[in-house]
Amino acid sequence: MTIHPTHLCALGSLLFLSACSEAPRSTHADDTSKAPIPVQTVTAQMRDIPFLYTATGAVHAYTESQLASQTMARVLSVKVHVGDRVAAGQVLISLDAQESEAGYHKAEAGRAESQSSIAEADSAVAQAKANLDLANVTSERMTDLFAKRSISKQEMDETRAKLKNAQASYDMARARREQLNNRIAQNDATLQEAQTTRGYALIRAPFAGTVTARNIEPGAMAVPGIPLLTVEAGNGYRLHADVEESHLAQIHLNQTVNVFVDALQHEIAGRVAEISPSSDANSHSYTVKVDLPANPALHAGQFGHASFITGNKQAITVPTSSVTENGQLESVMVNDHGVARIRLVTLGERHDDQIEVLSGLQPDDRIIIPVPSGLADGDRVEGRS
Repeated sequence: MTIHPTHLCALGSLLFLSACSEAPRSTHADDTSKAPIPVQTVTAQMRDIPFLYTATGAVHAYTESQLASQTMARVLSVKVHVGDRVAAGQVLISLDAQESEAGYHKAEAGRAESQSSIAEADSAVAQAKANLDLANVTSERMTDLFAKRSISKQEMDETRAKLKNAQASYDMARARREQLNNRIAQNDATLQEAQTTRGYALIRAPFAGTVTARNIEPGAMAVPGIPLLTVEAGNGYRLHADVEESHLAQIHLNQTVNVFVDALQHEIAGRVAEISPSSDANSHSYTVKVDLPANPALHAGQFGHASFITGNKQAITVPTSSVTENGQLESVMVNDHGVARIRLVTLGERHDDQIEVLSGLQPDDRIIIPVPSGLADGDRVEGRS
């Protein structure tokens, strides 16, 4: 059987502590002339403690926007750097707009040309309408004369032909005017589209905030969908924690959550603000967003751990201050029937000023706290309340 080096180290430490504690045991225990050292003790208790599920995640701004170009174009200038404060609507990036400018002017010229044809088209419609009205009056008069046999059938046929031609001319003039209206509407749409495209050349801040990422430099090509800048509104932060599906049912909105952010090195109280209704396709986990209290040391991208209370469990707890750390080993001092003994312990989760003991103690063990200076394993002690 192969023993891992780290196991050898741990085993050596345990043997060392055991040897140290065993050697003086008989000396102190047999030395009845030495008065017992008075100590204060607390009892290790089996109690109900919250069952905590810990999920890892990253800090995100409550309001964050990744800015990207709407069109492929060369970057002319980037006017901000990471950490800069920006105002809503402020120009942050300028793109090459030659192509969009040309398209805009072409659309503008087409619209102007169509507008200039309106007067001529309206005049043609008015003239055709006048000719039609005259043809109608003439046709009515000639019809009366024909009924009285004052004109020939040929003259009546010629009158009817002139009325038909006048009607056709009027219909054609109106159709041309309608075509012009359609062309003007199309020109307006093209001009609006060109104006919008031209506006893509200036990338503006969507809101007041701080630039937190800059991914582009002048001279590079901006590609649609690829983030160029990231702006945070600075109105708060959230931890986006990845929660396994099996624990999701025990988590609810507005639940209080203890969050440990690595950069802060201490816990802060958060609140569940949002639970994603769908899981990540790869990890099959759900995103739970936890609102964090205001803290100037918080920044997007920091890592953290959210501890969700998902039930209760029975566990032995002792005061956190009673635990002594010696490298990777943790221990407490107990009053074992009037003799001080070092007990190596395996610790679990902290709950306020108490800490869970997974192994090394039994319920009702008397924990010495505080440990008097110079107290060693094997010393006679006398517990006092």
